[in-house]
Amino acid sequence: MFNNEFDENYKQYALLDEGPTEMFRGTGVYMCYCKGTVTSFFLEETDPCYQYSNDLNGGTLLTNAVSYSIVIVNIILRTINIKFINMIGYHTESEQIKAVMTAVFISTFFNTAILLLLTNANLSDSFLRFIPISDGQFTDLNQNWYLDIGPSLVQTMLINSFFIYIEFGIAFGMKFLFRCLDRKSCCWWRESARNSTKKMTIQQYVNLYSGPMHAIHFKYSLIMTTSFITFMYGIALPLLFPIAVITFFNLYFMEKILLTYWYQTPPTFDDKLNKAALSYLKWPPVLLLFFGYWWLGNKQ
Repeated sequence: MFNNEFDENYKQYALLDEGPTEMFRGTGVYMCYCKGTVTSFFLEETDPCYQYSNDLNGGTLLTNAVSYSIVIVNIILRTINIKFINMIGYHTESEQIKAVMTAVFISTFFNTAILLLLTNANLSDSFLRFIPISDGQFTDLNQNWYLDIGPSLVQTMLINSFFIYIEFGIAFGMKFLFRCLDRKSCCWWRESARNSTKKMTIQQYVNLYSGPMHAIHFKYSLIMTTSFITFMYGIALPLLFPIAVITFFNLYFMEKILLTYWYQTPPTFDDKLNKAALSYLKWPPVLLLFFGYWWLGNKQ
């Protein structure tokens, strides 16, 4: 229709379409024109694509902020749950790890999947109107929900899939730093550095130079949270399924390596933990049926 993005008629049509595009949040001539011409992060106010650039940058920043906030809050919730349950104590190690697994799973699933859905939902005309946070902008799952909420959820799950490597990098870096401080040198290959230590007891030395305990509880929680969220939103956001596969592969790969070369030898557990996890994992297909019917039956 137009020769190129610098065609004056193309620009005039784009300017005329700016208002309707913003009002209906659609993809009109204005958006197509600006998408092909905007090359800078910041534009002058006189630029016809100034509003488009502002909205695009603001949306990107908001999506990133929501995703990283969810990940950070999940880490905080995980740490708090582990601390509190360890303070309470249980008769057996298996019972305590099962309690941590369940608590971490419920809190992270609610924070990632349920809270994100409720805070943006408008429930004023439904039977859930009694919920305090029910005055959001979405009365149902429409196009704008996919544009605003979908990217945040997908990005959160993608960060979770690779956070396993980041978490190990942080733990390894801290161990290496503390060992350097203990030896007063980071040149571990030197004989003088290997034989030098500030530790006064054998146990202090072992604690520093051995690997950490194998935290199996929140690994189970990660598997369950990923499964529940993927089945819950997978019909609406099919990209979650390959992300879940990547998450499980990364977890399997890292656990194989770390159990061999990094963690201390874990204690022997009974089958209660596996049975508890499998009993929870029977429910994601139910979520798939319920929410899949909602997604596919929604005319909006």
